[in-house]
Amino acid sequence: MKKWNFLILTLSLLSLSLNIVAIEEEFLTEISQSIVINKPIDEVYDHVKDTMNDDTWRNEVREMTADGPFAIGTTYTEVAHIGLNRNFVTKTILVDLRKNQRAFYITPTDAPYFLSSLREVKKLKSDEIDEKNQQSTEFTYTVKFDSRMSKETLGVNLSPRILEISYGIIMKKYLRNLKRYLE
Repeated sequence: MKKWNFLILTLSLLSLSLNIVAIEEEFLTEISQSIVINKPIDEVYDHVKDTMNDDTWRNEVREMTADGPFAIGTTYTEVAHIGLNRNFVTKTILVDLRKNQRAFYITPTDAPYFLSSLREVKKLKSDEIDEKNQQSTEFTYTVKFDSRMSKETLGVNLSPRILEISYGIIMKKYLRNLKRYLE
């Protein structure tokens, strides 16, 4: 039975990853930033892996629901205030989960816009952290999305480069929020 589950999961991931290919490269926006959080890796991971906790650090999140328990295959629906759109709805599916390493979400193939969210954690070695706290974790948050989404959220199509700069500034704030919340 485990072999069948693995095969089904592999085929699902392949199908979802084809969603990325369907977007013309010129419209794909990618932003990735990291922050060091002075907490053990399991504590940071347990918080960031689950989008149901996003409202503690991502200011735009107004509501988050799940169609089942936290597990690979669960679909999450986010209602967010993005730009001029106070109720922008995005659905993502948890497709990859590796304990104390990463959680990866991606929009379903029928979504109007592509979006992926990768959350990765890395335990820092003692020579990479301050002397006061020997348990620190680096959290890296990476999002990729279709820049044409900006037409719906801001009323105008913005280039991926402009979105990378503007959302990069917002993402820095989110990571500082997360650090404050967890520390």
